[in-house]
Amino acid sequence: MKGKFLEQQQMHGRLVSVDAKKGLAIELEGSQKGKIYWLPPDLSSFREAQPGEYRERFTGEVVVNPDFTTTWEIYQA
Repeated sequence: MKGKFLEQQQMHGRLVSVDAKKGLAIELEGSQKGKIYWLPPDLSSFREAQPGEYRERFTGEVVVNPDFTTTWEIYQA
């Protein structure tokens, strides 16, 4: 059993730092501009994005032609 699902978020930004232990630091843009969000150090979850507009469901923000997308599920242990 994975545990209890915690939440769903959508965000976008630019990769600003990579650390083998800490992971990937993303400097967020849009409504969360300037915040840093860390993702686990697992590049296999990144997919090359198809050209186009991507709308964040919760904020309505539109990201045009991103380089990559990634999806993570976070559960309580």
